Amino acid sequence: MSVTSGVPAEPLGVLSAELLFRPGRSSNAFEETVQRLLQSIRLGIVPPGSGLSAERELAGMLSVSRDTLREAIS
Repeated sequence: MSVTSGVPAEPLGVLSAELLFRPGRSSNAFEETVQRLLQSIRLGIVPPGSGLSAERELAGMLSVSRDTLREAIS
């Protein structure tokens, strides 16, 4: 990986996914999780028809419980 101007040379999808799926700081984990999932779909990080990461992995990336993640997805 090369670095130019302090920005890693990675595909946009990987970098965007890291930004969207990092732990949130909102007081309402459910609402923030819903917004992050919707935004990742809108930006094309998760293309229509493709699957999300495994529940355990995605909950860990978002720092929310699996129950919160399930509710957000539903």
